[in-house]
Amino acid sequence: LILENTAAAALLAQLPLSLSRREAEALLLAAGSILAIGPLLLECQKQGIWKARCAWAASNINGPALRTILQRQVAEMESRSLEPGDFARVLQEAGVAPAHLQPAMWLAEKSSQGEIRLHEYLANFGGGAPASPEAKKKRGMWSRFMGR
Repeated sequence: LILENTAAAALLAQLPLSLSRREAEALLLAAGSILAIGPLLLECQKQGIWKARCAWAASNINGPALRTILQRQVAEMESRSLEPGDFARVLQEAGVAPAHLQPAMWLAEKSSQGEIRLHEYLANFGGGAPASPEAKKKRGMWSRFMGR
């Protein structure tokens, strides 16, 4: 049984791949079918794309500044998410160049509705945070798959 793209995108957005529904639809269009996504993800892993994007983020996102701004502006940051436009404004305030805003947002873990998950983003790109025993969270499938 082959799902139509909208149903397949809804399913992909529910998996722990950190894709919004819109991103899942774009991935399906780029891959051509649901069956082509697995090989596409494997090829991305072989090429080290995620690691390269993380290295890019380390040099283009001032993690400590981002963490400070979010702590100042967002109550209960650890359990919150932001709309993409709001998150882009926070990134820009933290010093991310306008040309780098969209690539920085591609790295974010998102809800199926497309909201940016702040805790996960800061854990990956927010610089060092004060360590606490309860801070260790289970990594998602996407994190394990991409080797981060």
